[in-house]
Amino acid sequence: MVHVRLSLGRWPDIGKEFLAWPLFAHYKVAEWLAIALFFSLYAVPFVLLATLCRRRWRHVSWYLLCYGAAVGAALAAVLLAPNPILNWIFD
Repeated sequence: MVHVRLSLGRWPDIGKEFLAWPLFAHYKVAEWLAIALFFSLYAVPFVLLATLCRRRWRHVSWYLLCYGAAVGAALAAVLLAPNPILNWIFD
């Protein structure tokens, strides 16, 4: 978000597409990582149940819970952005 603000000198408008390759590349990388984080959360409950069933794997359940909390914290950090950039991101 800081990169977009500093590069454009303002918050982007709704539907704004980036023509400069650094912004476009940064946007695409962030988009793919956000999609990967979102869809990885679907696997967490299944892996959590599997780790709770096996005594040797129980310590992994703490890592999965921390991972879910970290993804939630990342989403909360995104939601702290100003309204113009939230409208642009979720458009």
